[in-house]
Amino acid sequence: MLPRATVVASSLLAMPLVVGLAAATDARTAGDNTSTATTIAAGIAITVVWRTGLLTAAIVSLDRSRSLAVRILLLDTVTLPLVALLILYADAQRQAYFLDAALALALLSFIGTIAAARFLADGRVF
Repeated sequence: MLPRATVVASSLLAMPLVVGLAAATDARTAGDNTSTATTIAAGIAITVVWRTGLLTAAIVSLDRSRSLAVRILLLDTVTLPLVALLILYADAQRQAYFLDAALALALLSFIGTIAAARFLADGRVF
């Protein structure tokens, strides 16, 4: 059984980004460009703070968990905010190679989670 904090944290990963983008869309349809830039910057700042908090909570939960299955899930949960922070950093710095790093990290995390879960379930990876 998964810890309740892990389930709640996983379900709330995208909330600040959705709220920020919705506010930016409203400002853009109103035709106010300065308000749009300010809203997007505020949405990104809130998202960075939120993702950092979720990353910290996942790392603390990872340290305290005893089950191997929960640790596998938490390692996957830790990589989601890292990927999001890399994408936000790539946007802030206007550097495309951070997007490549985020994509590689997401793919390695997915493959690693699948391999670890199969090894835990069957005792073999392939």
